Amino acid sequence: MSRAFLIVATLATLAACSQPETKAVEAPAQTSPTEAMAAYTAAATVLFSGGQPITPAEVTAMVAAQGAQPTVAALYGDGEKTRWTTVMAGVASGAAEWLAIVPALIPGTENATSYEIQDALKAAMVVEPSAVLVLLDERDPMLSTEAVCAAAGIEQTPEWYAAYYDALTPAVESVTDPALSEKKSTCLTILRARAAS
Repeated sequence: MSRAFLIVATLATLAACSQPETKAVEAPAQTSPTEAMAAYTAAATVLFSGGQPITPAEVTAMVAAQGAQPTVAALYGDGEKTRWTTVMAGVASGAAEWLAIVPALIPGTENATSYEIQDALKAAMVVEPSAVLVLLDERDPMLSTEAVCAAAGIEQTPEWYAAYYDALTPAVESVTDPALSEKKSTCLTILRARAAS
């Protein structure tokens, strides 16, 4: 079972557990976290914890010196808690300095690292939706709206999907920057369509 599968499944399970059994009428856009959003963030924090030390500046220097693919391979290494784990924790936190290095790392990702960076971006979307929407680029399949806003393509239970959409939808709804209105609208269309199906 891949790490990406475990990450996505655990995030959704923890978010689902935070939901009350009866759902209230959908609230308007909000800036404070819902229980589902808080659970999603907490799960990401746990899953991406314990990595070996590395800073955004060090990652940037590695990419500049050797390129994206060798950098990702070196960071990923062997085992579960590597420097790559720390990078994913940084991205998932939504911190600007970590999100800034994502476009440089994407060309070096494949298989597990591709899924993990998308999972980290989804977690970041919950806490810093505007910062993640800025990164979306339809010319790059890894950074497309579909790739970042839609749930991973793994068959799961209706509860799993509900937890995912309950976490991400209000976060994206809270974006107010007019410059991001098109990306926000596209992302919400994906989230709402999938949530309704």
